[in-house]
Amino acid sequence: MKGSPLRQYFHQYFSILGDSKSKLPLLLGFFLFSSLLDVVGIGMVGSFGAMLNSAATDDVQLPWGQAVVLFRQSSGENAMVAIGVAIVLTFYIKGVSAYWVRKRIVRFSMLQLSQLRQRLMRAYQTMHYHFYLSRNTAELIQSINGHTTNFTSGTLMASLSLAAEAITVLFVVGLLLVVNAGAVAAVSLIIVFMLFIYYRIVRVRILAAGRACNLATREMIRGITEGMRGFKEIRVLGREIFFCEMVKHNAERFAKETGQYQGYQIIPRYLMESVLVTFIIGMCLAWEQDEVGAGQLMPMLGIFGVAALRLMPAANQMMMAVNQLRFSRHSMMRVYQDLREIEKIGGSWQADGREAEREFNAPFSRLVLENVWYTYAFAKSPSIRNLSLTVSRGETVGLIGKSGSGKTTLIDIILGFLVPQEGRVLVNGSELTEHPRGWLNRVAYIPQMIFLTDDTLRNNIALGFDEEEIGEKWLEQVIDLAQLREVVNQLPEGINTLVGENGIRLSGGQRQRVALARALYHEREVIIMDEATSALDQETEQAVTEAVHALQGERTFIIIAHRLTTLERCDVVYRLEEGRIVESASYAAVLGRNE
Repeated sequence: MKGSPLRQYFHQYFSILGDSKSKLPLLLGFFLFSSLLDVVGIGMVGSFGAMLNSAATDDVQLPWGQAVVLFRQSSGENAMVAIGVAIVLTFYIKGVSAYWVRKRIVRFSMLQLSQLRQRLMRAYQTMHYHFYLSRNTAELIQSINGHTTNFTSGTLMASLSLAAEAITVLFVVGLLLVVNAGAVAAVSLIIVFMLFIYYRIVRVRILAAGRACNLATREMIRGITEGMRGFKEIRVLGREIFFCEMVKHNAERFAKETGQYQGYQIIPRYLMESVLVTFIIGMCLAWEQDEVGAGQLMPMLGIFGVAALRLMPAANQMMMAVNQLRFSRHSMMRVYQDLREIEKIGGSWQADGREAEREFNAPFSRLVLENVWYTYAFAKSPSIRNLSLTVSRGETVGLIGKSGSGKTTLIDIILGFLVPQEGRVLVNGSELTEHPRGWLNRVAYIPQMIFLTDDTLRNNIALGFDEEEIGEKWLEQVIDLAQLREVVNQLPEGINTLVGENGIRLSGGQRQRVALARALYHEREVIIMDEATSALDQETEQAVTEAVHALQGERTFIIIAHRLTTLERCDVVYRLEEGRIVESASYAAVLGRNE
């Protein structure tokens, strides 16, 4: 969005809030009420000060001084008690009101934090595949966990606090202008000038500190996740220190930048204290030189003293809020950019497949690729070149080729993650792009590195279902179909055994059979195996292959492999080179030409 920086800021701010921005006027009303109580309380303190000096009652110079005199005369001895009780009650009510308003701010902000995290998680789960390829896990964790927290505490809460305190300051300053406009104008100019100088000096530094803290946090997360994910390889290579140093460097960087920012936050408080104390002392000395009467001096001192007690923390809170807004600017920008980019290129993707199921409810019969071309944005030459193939229901199709031949890109096109620039992908005679979610409801994808959660075997097979939704009878059937029964019987707690993060407590072959059982539990008709057995030894691969063979004819298989022997039981084998199919034949024919 083009425009002034301030306009861009508010556009991003309200875009992130979404429909919740409609609640802001109500909060503004609460701020006004609380500020009004502040003004009433401070004004009553001035009246009380005037009434304390009974000898100088006629010399009261407050704008409402005559009303004070009349009240004192009409109420007699009860006037002091009445005004005193009223002041105490007003300040108690003001305290309760201020607490309630702050509680509303915190509750509103925390609700936005929860909703924003849900919104980002849903956005990342439904994002376009291109966006997924361009980001890393540390960035996404930083956005959901870090940037959202910075936005709600450093932008949303800070802006609401700024608004609340600004309204209070305006009301109180307005009252003081009525009491003594000249003195208030003088001190206001001094404070504004000093704060302007302060802000001009630190504003860029605070913005830079916020950006640096975010980058340091992201790199810390990356160091931790990569250090844990590659634990065995790192231990064998003896490179633990590399990842420790990565975390150390960024932790120190975060501490340094945060320390600088906190230092900037302290300055306004002591600046305001010095200016206000100087102002009150100077005002008293000036009144003494002018021989101001006690009837004027007492109420004014009372009003300005109480006002100073209220204005000083309010002004300090305002400056801290302004600094927080600058510090969290980078986080708000990143959240806005992620939401906008995902909504722009991937917002139509359906995370819930139930609606797509109704649109694409026919059983799978045929997959056809017609003259498909695909080139990555970062590549100079096409990854897939004029490729055509057909997969019919019940077939087992093999894809073989060297690394870089286009096998994985082809699978991404078949899955619908990549849309070819030329050619068509048809499922049951319809364009795949017309019902991508409906197609995926028919497909299971089994890669070499199986995704397993740190949960029970039972929950990993029935991935995505709550405990009470899992069909036990069907679960037992798919365990047998995937030839996983022997594995289950060997586990200490059977299907309720925790498999560890990424299934670390299972062998490679066991993980593959868990993935196969998962595909069957979710009743997928087409099972795509992307080099799923390439890391297994021959005996284990044979066991997985036997499990697949037992399902041939009932399910459609598309199997990618490096080793030709893996495709022994395929109905047809396609060989890829440089994105083209250069050979299409039976396993025996392909084997004969390669001997």
